[in-house]
Amino acid sequence: MRSEMTPPGVGDGDGSGPGSQWGDSDLSTAEDLELNRAEIMWVVSCFVSTQEADEPTECEGCPSCTGEEPVEHANIEADVLHDYVIARIVDRVESEPDLLRCSIQAMREEAELDPEILSELGPLEANRSVVRQVNKLSRATVTKSADIEPEAFRLAVLYFIHRIYIGGPSLPLDEQVRIVWRVPEPESTPSQRVRNGGAPATRA
Repeated sequence: MRSEMTPPGVGDGDGSGPGSQWGDSDLSTAEDLELNRAEIMWVVSCFVSTQEADEPTECEGCPSCTGEEPVEHANIEADVLHDYVIARIVDRVESEPDLLRCSIQAMREEAELDPEILSELGPLEANRSVVRQVNKLSRATVTKSADIEPEAFRLAVLYFIHRIYIGGPSLPLDEQVRIVWRVPEPESTPSQRVRNGGAPATRA
């Protein structure tokens, strides 16, 4: 970025000194591009913000450094999370028999499906045992995540869930874990949230 204006943090001059990123003679100046002062400052602020975001940040007192646990932390024991998620999936499957087909269709129609998800789906869907377990999800076959293979749990999550948000441990479990489904829950059918026996989530 070259300009007659002094770039932030450069000091006096036009920033065209040796080694200056602002003084590349092969670049057009902001004035050549007919940018006004407000536009120049906006572009410069974008570059500066990106550069700052790329720089490593200093520790602000994480538990590993201070030895203290923060008041709120978005961590939850994996088994607690997995048991809650599979219970919610089974709960919906029981009340919506066509949910699996609709969820798979919604996933396939997603315009920007993550390439990593696509690479995971191939091996999982090629495993008949894994697919069979997902197709037979019910309260009779699954009550916790340990009742199915990890691969089947993963495939079920990929099929039914778009994203999972984890809140602070002070929240009730059904508020601490927020699930964004591929097929939204029916508004006319209140969700029967399955709690983990009323026990709070254990901090990781």
